[in-house]
Amino acid sequence: MCHRVFEHNQFRGCGHKQRIRTGRTDCYRLDCIFSALHPQNCVNPACAQSMAPDEETVTYVTFAKCPACREAEAAGSS
Repeated sequence: MCHRVFEHNQFRGCGHKQRIRTGRTDCYRLDCIFSALHPQNCVNPACAQSMAPDEETVTYVTFAKCPACREAEAAGSS
């Protein structure tokens, strides 16, 4: 089945993730309503009606805090 793809940076200092890229992987199945190959006029209830679980990829890991937490920390200390 089709699924969404998320790439993100992981900030271990606060535990947050920062999404840097999103996309979608097409399964190229005729019976998946999310596929580009699925006929637009299809009304077959047997076609896949939901996407497969999201795929998450960590592209960068740092032990620092995320930009939002660093900004909040700086605003709180002034």
